[in-house]
Amino acid sequence: MTYIVHCVGCGIFTAGIYSREEFRHTCSCGSVIFVIKGLGNKGLIPPIDFILLMSGRLLQLPHIDQFLGSSLHTNPRKRQIISELRKRGCIWSTECENCHQKIISEKIKELEMEESSQCE
Repeated sequence: MTYIVHCVGCGIFTAGIYSREEFRHTCSCGSVIFVIKGLGNKGLIPPIDFILLMSGRLLQLPHIDQFLGSSLHTNPRKRQIISELRKRGCIWSTECENCHQKIISEKIKELEMEESSQCE
């Protein structure tokens, strides 16, 4: 049987799959959580880290966008997952002070490289 899956992060449909156990994919939006069309919550295909987090067995909290990517697309399932992740203490990487500083540092380096290449 072939299943049609779509990304929970951005809603894009992907190709058919034959086995939900073997399906491991990262969408272009960065999401790693998918759902099988027509199966509702029973069709959710999460990565093992998500399962461990929801069961309380994951020691380090990942950022929400590590599971759901960076798409602005929204739907009830995505909002529910975000709510559950927030209850467990997860935040978006844009809300993380360490990540914020890293992004600023990388942007400064990028701008410095652009500036030095324009001077040559």
